[in-house]
Amino acid sequence: MEVAHEKPTIYFIWNYLNWGGAQIYFLAIINAALAEWNVTVILPRGSSEELLRFLNETDVNIEFLENSLDLTNPTSIAGKIHRQLRRVRSEREIVRRIEKIDRTRSVVHIELAPWQSWQLLVSLSLLGTRVFVTMHNFPSDVSPIRRAMWKIRLKIVSNLPRLRIFASNQDTKLKFRNWFTPSFWEKIDVTYTSIDPVQIDEAKATADRTGLRRKLNIRESDVVVLAVGQFVDRKGRWVFLEAGKAAADRIDNIRFLWMMPLPPDRSDTERVESFRLDDRFRPVISSEFAESRLDVLRFFHVADIFALPSYVEGLPIALLEAMASGLPSIATDVNAIPEAIKNGETGLLVKAGDPAMLADAIETLAKDLGFRKRLSEAGRLHVLERFSVHDMSRIVLARYREAIRERND
Repeated sequence: MEVAHEKPTIYFIWNYLNWGGAQIYFLAIINAALAEWNVTVILPRGSSEELLRFLNETDVNIEFLENSLDLTNPTSIAGKIHRQLRRVRSEREIVRRIEKIDRTRSVVHIELAPWQSWQLLVSLSLLGTRVFVTMHNFPSDVSPIRRAMWKIRLKIVSNLPRLRIFASNQDTKLKFRNWFTPSFWEKIDVTYTSIDPVQIDEAKATADRTGLRRKLNIRESDVVVLAVGQFVDRKGRWVFLEAGKAAADRIDNIRFLWMMPLPPDRSDTERVESFRLDDRFRPVISSEFAESRLDVLRFFHVADIFALPSYVEGLPIALLEAMASGLPSIATDVNAIPEAIKNGETGLLVKAGDPAMLADAIETLAKDLGFRKRLSEAGRLHVLERFSVHDMSRIVLARYREAIRERND
């Protein structure tokens, strides 16, 4: 009689409290993996209730870390030492956790920067762990000395057994070409940040645009420009508002929304008010309008235009979801964004840090319904064809299976 084997386990791990595209990337893999894998997510205690709700929509086991990273940028020596000590404590806790699992029937997919947390990767490798890491963007604005040091670390990482690295876009893989050994770099799969076409279509079919607009006190005749993501500098929040102010001076019926996981703090609120957009800009806290991932996708349909003026990005999931939802989209010409937006064909590209250019792009789309429709249709088709979760998860799950077989052969 054939013996039934228990399903192997994937451990998804991250050790920081802020969350975003990397966690949505993991959620896409989780949903595809559950039929043949047990899944455990290990994340810091105190993580977002919204994120925990999204995880609880799936059949995963959730465990908590007691230590998390400090993602602030301290300027004092004491602050930098404190931040480094928190990293060490957090990574030691991860190693202790992995020591306790059955490493013969499991893989670990961990969210980290391998050029910074290389010692953690070495420790996990010495335990015989099959480790996967996804890189979402290339580190920019680093000194030549630090860059040289990071390259040395990644050359070391390249020689670790049982380590596989993915890149979530082609731009990231290409920029790391000389950082890893040639043979290791060749094996890096591009597993795109991706969307679920079934969810996208369900959201489109069930979205209540009129009801959402009524709740937000937005008229049907208003043109709504939406941004989605953390309300932070690297996302271009002040560029968005400055462009919004310029566009609002030219267009009477334009409104701006930014859907964010947390409300702005007092100083940010004061700066928002300094733009004097009043009721023409509204920060939208995602948990107030979305109890599920499907609700987030439905919210895109409140808008007419999507804009994301980031300074640094990988390939942002919010942009892909907006385009797949049929929103004509504007984004900055940085990193992997041109892999989704072909300027003038599938969307509009603007320079990072250029509010005047963003305002002009918004005005163009606000006043030209025909152009909006063409970009909407072409952008949606491009994303559905190229950035489907089915293609991404097929590659990732195949690599997981290979790792299990290699260990057990």
